[in-house]
Amino acid sequence: MDPVLTTNPPASPSPDGTEPSAAAHSRRKDPPTGPYGHGSTGAPPPTSGPYPSGGPTDPYPTGPYPTGPVGPYPPHAGPGPHTPPPGAWHGPPGAWAPPAPPRTDRLSIAALVLAFPMAPIGLILGIVALVRLRRHRPPVRGRGFAIAAIVVGCYSVVMITAVVVPVLIDPDSERWGNSGTAMTDLAVGTCFLSPSAEDLSADGEVTDVETVPCAEPHDAEVVALLDVGRELEEYPGEEWWDTTAYERCAEEARRYAIDPWAGSAILEYYHPSRPGWAAGDHIVTCVIATPGGGTTDSMRGFRVDHTPEQLAYLDAVGPYDDLWWGVPTTAEEEADVSALIDWAGRMADGSRRAAEDLRAAEWGTGAGVAEAAEALAERYATESGAWESAAGAEDPDLFWEHYEEATLLVGAEEVELREALGLGTGTPSVLG
Repeated sequence: MDPVLTTNPPASPSPDGTEPSAAAHSRRKDPPTGPYGHGSTGAPPPTSGPYPSGGPTDPYPTGPYPTGPVGPYPPHAGPGPHTPPPGAWHGPPGAWAPPAPPRTDRLSIAALVLAFPMAPIGLILGIVALVRLRRHRPPVRGRGFAIAAIVVGCYSVVMITAVVVPVLIDPDSERWGNSGTAMTDLAVGTCFLSPSAEDLSADGEVTDVETVPCAEPHDAEVVALLDVGRELEEYPGEEWWDTTAYERCAEEARRYAIDPWAGSAILEYYHPSRPGWAAGDHIVTCVIATPGGGTTDSMRGFRVDHTPEQLAYLDAVGPYDDLWWGVPTTAEEEADVSALIDWAGRMADGSRRAAEDLRAAEWGTGAGVAEAAEALAERYATESGAWESAAGAEDPDLFWEHYEEATLLVGAEEVELREALGLGTGTPSVLG
């Protein structure tokens, strides 16, 4: 707000007729008290009043004003600089300028910036900046930056500690490398580590597995994904899972691996639980598992990697191998073996077709290949008769007797043919 100026009344003209100087009008100072009371300048009193002018009772004689200076103000000395006495007001000020805003503390800004990539450093700088701001004179801004740096730094340090400390306590724990891939996110050709008993829930369910590159040690590989929801509207029973789902996975596994003897593996599958089915999960995950792990290659096979004779053998015995994959899981001590009896009938048909296809194939001129193929075909024909007897058994004991007879017929004939064809002779996956 501009200062308020209070001026005196106009001064009396000087004897020489000139006006008083501007400096005299601008000074705030009370003149001395004259004979006419406070504020008089020596002028005569008015002529009106109870006393006539010039009378004997008039204490002020009439006459011309004195020629000297009137009052305390000197006459104007003409143009030229005039220096006002000390304490005089120098006229109205210029335009009002607001005070400069307080600056922002640079240390607070640096603390917040460093709190994200380097939490401990940002936390320390934030504390130092906050303490310094309390003592800084004149005050500066940056308190909010300092507090934010402390909060971000503390949160980051706590999170890092929660992750690092358990690793330091148990650095060999397997779960630190767990990718945690959900079973529903697995794709064909994915290799992973089979879940252990500790990874299963109380209901025997598994939700995720640890996936690894197939070139690294693993013990399971996805060979097929079957969407059974396309043909089933309601959740199937355990018998459907143990027979139909298993056999379909076996067919897909043979297409994927081509040669079940390429590695000691067994067929596994993961099917949705009842709540999962209700939630929309209808996928059966077919898996080739290698007990004991240690496999460092994919089980996938390609037909272009095999000779015509090798493919003739694999195509002849493939359907028979698929049936072995789909053997029902009924235990021997169970009295109801109806599912196994039905399966034995399919085994009889499969072994008979394998013998026919082996005898119809062209084996070329390879040394001993045709003889080994004929020996294996004869074995399949004999095995077919044993499976027919098992399929016609009227009681469980008789069934198990013929079942054992059929399985004991599996001999060295297949190994000899595989050696003649240049194929691997490891433990067949279908029997693993």
